[in-house]
Amino acid sequence: MDESNQAYEPKRKLTGYEAVRNAILQGIQEKELVIGRQVYYQDYSKKAGNKANYQRALYFLEGAGIIVNEVIISDKVPKELMQRIGLVNE
Repeated sequence: MDESNQAYEPKRKLTGYEAVRNAILQGIQEKELVIGRQVYYQDYSKKAGNKANYQRALYFLEGAGIIVNEVIISDKVPKELMQRIGLVNE
């Protein structure tokens, strides 16, 4: 039953800032990005497309309390945030 529900979910292409935001959040979830690590534009330039999208993703993550001045300050992503942006379907 779960598989059939997933088949009906509309899939859309992520915008540049959404792709960067999701990549950073997944990195934190998978413990690839740890507290104190600096995030660089060069690491996400292909996903972002341009610097404005990268900055927009950082502003979103700063508001969520995940990043400050391009430095990771949280080792966990709140479950509610993961659900809101569509990374978890619980």
